[in-house]
Amino acid sequence: WGITSSTPGLLAWGWVALIFILSPNTSFTKDGIGAKSWLPYASMFTAYKQLWVMLWEEPCILLIRQKIDHHVWQSSSSSNIVTPEAED
Repeated sequence: WGITSSTPGLLAWGWVALIFILSPNTSFTKDGIGAKSWLPYASMFTAYKQLWVMLWEEPCILLIRQKIDHHVWQSSSSSNIVTPEAED
């Protein structure tokens, strides 16, 4: 597929998927709300994605993205960013 870096939507989906896995729910519903837990999965996804988009270029988020991209995609979407480890 040629994917080399994460996107705000992918990271938001990962958060929601993790919450779902830890919940008592067994399937996603069309309305985006957990049948057993009443967790608002659709609303959480939207809020998390908006958060990632707003903070996408913040230095601490860039470092997190770089680490995720390196671990998941064996690439670095932020390879030109100087990190404290790179300065030593």
